[in-house]
Amino acid sequence: MADVNDDPENEVIILTGTGDAFLAGFDLADWEEHGFTKPFSDYGGYDIFYKDQTREPFALLNLRIPVIAAINGPSVVHAELGFLNNIVIASDNKYFYDGHFDGFGIVPGDGVNTLYRELLGPNRGRYFLFMREKIAAAEAKQLGLVSEALLAENLLDRAWEIARTKFLSKNRI
Repeated sequence: MADVNDDPENEVIILTGTGDAFLAGFDLADWEEHGFTKPFSDYGGYDIFYKDQTREPFALLNLRIPVIAAINGPSVVHAELGFLNNIVIASDNKYFYDGHFDGFGIVPGDGVNTLYRELLGPNRGRYFLFMREKIAAAEAKQLGLVSEALLAENLLDRAWEIARTKFLSKNRI
């Protein structure tokens, strides 16, 4: 992200997933390799974990250029990475869900707990997280989490249309 942010030729980012998912889930092997599945014996272990889990959200928040999130499919963890962008559009087969309970048996964290409360209000935000409720794209639009819910085959075309008409220009300051 830093390289993209520092390149003056870049005017907009379209962030989307690969395949059929925006964020497919935990890579448990990667977490085990970094020691994140073991109990922390000291604050040093937690510091490494915290840095790893906050790198992407902070990178998104620190970008100098607009980001269009084209949420192309289900997000079973870290839905906040889609919501932190300037424009958020989603395919109609998309749902937002937090897998903290199911993946590790822990309460929601890593920013999703804060962002859901900010975007949905405290009670509704906690409800969706703790009740493990999925939020479908159409409902996400009604709730104000996404601006548009589109057919999957139109999603990237719409993201590029927004980029070309609203953010790409010949005369930048």
